[in-house]
Amino acid sequence: MSIETLEEFVTSTPQEPHKFATILFQEAKQLLAMDRYERSALSRRKFAIRELSMRHEDKPPPDTNSVALVSVYN
Repeated sequence: MSIETLEEFVTSTPQEPHKFATILFQEAKQLLAMDRYERSALSRRKFAIRELSMRHEDKPPPDTNSVALVSVYN
């Protein structure tokens, strides 16, 4: 392969099938990154919900004789 042919190949823009494949490859990489982020976010939410549930179970029942304080600025 000549240097000119190689240079033309490297500097050319992809045509129809190659362009489509390049776009699909780039989109697939982005979708995989988004999937990893979503799985990580779901895992964090699950751990937070478990933590809140455990804390809620350990909390004593509310005192029925106490008065709730309400802010007048809400």
